[in-house]
Amino acid sequence: MTIGEKYLHVDVTYSLLQSHGRFKEFVSYAELKERYEDIILHHINEGQFDQAIVGLERLREKGEIFAKLDDSKIPEDEAARPKKSMVKTEKLPFDLIRDIIYSHGHVLMYENSGRTLDFLDKRDRSGERIIEWELTKLMPGFMKVPFSQRNHVIDFLEDDCVTTTRCKDRAVHNLYIMFLSDLDDEEKLAEYLRRQEELLLTQEMREGQEAREILFDTEFALKCFQRNHLIRPQLKLYSVMGLYSNAVDLALNNNMIDEAKDIASKPQGETFEVIDLKKKLWLQIAFHLIHNQETEECMRLTHESDGALQIEDLLPHFDDGFRIELFKDEISDSLKSYVETIKKQKNDLSVYEKTAEDMKNELRHLRNRHFDLKGDEKCVECQRSIFGEEFYLFPCRHSYHRVSKNNFKPL
Repeated sequence: MTIGEKYLHVDVTYSLLQSHGRFKEFVSYAELKERYEDIILHHINEGQFDQAIVGLERLREKGEIFAKLDDSKIPEDEAARPKKSMVKTEKLPFDLIRDIIYSHGHVLMYENSGRTLDFLDKRDRSGERIIEWELTKLMPGFMKVPFSQRNHVIDFLEDDCVTTTRCKDRAVHNLYIMFLSDLDDEEKLAEYLRRQEELLLTQEMREGQEAREILFDTEFALKCFQRNHLIRPQLKLYSVMGLYSNAVDLALNNNMIDEAKDIASKPQGETFEVIDLKKKLWLQIAFHLIHNQETEECMRLTHESDGALQIEDLLPHFDDGFRIELFKDEISDSLKSYVETIKKQKNDLSVYEKTAEDMKNELRHLRNRHFDLKGDEKCVECQRSIFGEEFYLFPCRHSYHRVSKNNFKPL
């Protein structure tokens, strides 16, 4: 067959070899004709998955040589030059590989997920993948990966979803979150959500609040976290979404007081809305501590809240058995703070009064200001006597009729 292969009709030869069960000869003939796709599909159909991946690797090597072939840099070594039959192939090697993986990759990922994903993630010296993939077309294969092997999928997607975030497809990000949740990998979830929060802040700084766009479905992610009882990722997600009150409630329900304090400190800004929100969040924590009879811890919130919570906000909520003398230092500090505030306001009031007095004097001076005009004073525009009509006189001593023959319009 090797000697007379040029006289054989390819499709007829394939059909004859397959119909007679001569699979070894079929593979040899396909290699001779460089029909790599047929070889790989044959191995997949026969359950020879390792050999199928070997075939893909050989095809990738051919594709790398083909990709390096350039009209200005033809290899001198004839052995390194791609064969004519390869150059004339209808599809380029990398395109053939993509078609095979998109169509049959789910079988390979199910049977040998580790080696298949290593093949997909093969990189060149610069650290870039040798073959670029459409991740959405790989998702059916990812879903077929056995549960115990899903960490390989996570490692594969990490570069696209976390390190570079070049993938903007929500379905891929949702898959990444689901796999991390199912594996209870809170550390990687925290890193992913932190990265998403950074991206949101960058978008907001560049394009405003309306430009905030999260790369994953928040409701789907929340359901994944709740299904797997992952509290910390839920707290982080609520913070990313700006739902601070929900986050504080969840933290308190799980007795995570320190986490609740961290969340209550997150809102930034000096607007009335932000100040009011911070006060409400700290009050949520205070009510929880009062309910659990943790009075001393509650009183410390006045210092930890960075001024958002005052002692007078807490006193009305203590029961009748509350011993106020135990917290005389805190009350004394609060009174001192009020004294300082009153002093500052008095100083500000003095400044405002002086400013108002200066303005009154200025207005009084303006009312009494006058200019002396000569009897022959003329309009600068029309050169007629300024008297007899309404006119404007400026401090520079120029005078104008309100309406002159040149239609002058006063400033």
